[in-house]
Amino acid sequence: MMSLVLGGEPERAVGMASAALQAELTPDAASAAQLARLVGLVAIDDLAAAREVIGSMLAGGDHLSGDAVLATALTAMAFSVWDAARAADGLSLLRAATRRADRAPSGGAQPYPRLHLAAALTALGYHDEAAETIDECAAEIAKSGDVLWSAGPHVRRAVLDVARGRPDDAVVAATDALELCDQLGTRFFTPAAAAVLVEAALLSGDVSEAVRQMGVVRAALPSNRAAVSPCSLLWLEARLAQAMGASTSAAVHALYERLISHARLLLDEPAAAAWLVRAALADGDEDKAELVARAADLGAISNPEHPALVAAAAHARGLIQGDPGQVAGAAHLYRRPWASAWAFEDAAALLAASGDRAAARQRLEEAARIFEAVGALNDRARVRRRTAELALNRSATSSGRPLQGWGSLTDTERRVAEAVSEGLTNAGAGDRLYLSRHTVDFHLRQIYRKLEIRSRVELVPYVLGHAS
Repeated sequence: MMSLVLGGEPERAVGMASAALQAELTPDAASAAQLARLVGLVAIDDLAAAREVIGSMLAGGDHLSGDAVLATALTAMAFSVWDAARAADGLSLLRAATRRADRAPSGGAQPYPRLHLAAALTALGYHDEAAETIDECAAEIAKSGDVLWSAGPHVRRAVLDVARGRPDDAVVAATDALELCDQLGTRFFTPAAAAVLVEAALLSGDVSEAVRQMGVVRAALPSNRAAVSPCSLLWLEARLAQAMGASTSAAVHALYERLISHARLLLDEPAAAAWLVRAALADGDEDKAELVARAADLGAISNPEHPALVAAAAHARGLIQGDPGQVAGAAHLYRRPWASAWAFEDAAALLAASGDRAAARQRLEEAARIFEAVGALNDRARVRRRTAELALNRSATSSGRPLQGWGSLTDTERRVAEAVSEGLTNAGAGDRLYLSRHTVDFHLRQIYRKLEIRSRVELVPYVLGHAS
């Protein structure tokens, strides 16, 4: 029955296992059926049913037999808490599952929880431990002779290589995994391997390859829907649409809806929080931006020991608040080079908007160095263009504009000041000036800084004094 799961028929495997468990079975056969049922339920992303099965087992209604089955139960529980963005609990359960699997007799059915532990460690940025865990799992599979699982470590290496900023190595590992899937008929691993190739193609700027591999992902998902979570799939599709110059609205809207109950994306892909905030602000939808930022905040508060989640929250919140220092701080905390480069680029945009072009150029140079190091030539070219645009626009000092006082305000800042001084709310000022509330918030902070004031009451005399 496990061969059915790995062969891409998890629903059939669950049905057969459930039926078999109603009959009289030997302990070994019952253990194998229980294991196949749990792995199959996780594969079809039916975590609610998996929890019911585990609850029944623990309550004695369906005896939990054998270390391998208990390891699988712990792994299924880890998937459930991970989906709720409980990183620490997920890691603890996966470590416990690994210890329990190590106690199982050799030669029997194995769930190999190290595969899932490596995925969690990679997501949270513990790359060295993830690499060791993958090597241990590969050795474990080779020793057992359980070749049907042999594509698993290749997939995990591919995901780790992407996280480390090694897209070329990721392509090799993912391609090896797909070849093994074809040779062995283990379509269970195909969606995750193809998703790595989509990610690597997007990061490298090869849009046509990303489109081709996305087709493979969609075709293969029925064999293992948990391999690429619905949120991760939507995020890939939104980024692919963006790369193609198409509308991202449908995928982005679906993502916001799913994040309310499935925050797993913010653990699997920490940089997704800032990406979604940026998309929401571009559409002028501050409510959706705030929704994502709060989800990221909750992840950081619940898991303060994991820098990647703290970075995601700081990046998202810094974008909303227009705080380049907070965004740059996130760049230093991220464990993935791509995420760090995106954060430096965002910090540069905020600094340029505030008039600090020298600091903006510095942040762009930091982003460009990272993009070049990881082979993201398209991203590097975009950053270089932005650097050139900054050089063409003289700074406030070189243009003769003062750094403080009314004369330091840009035309947009003056219009915002005038609208606000009339008693309009930030949203009302935005409606009049055709700006988003977020943009008005940002400009108002810059106005206060340049005029060295703290409130609207203090702003009114400045506006009246320069009414002409």
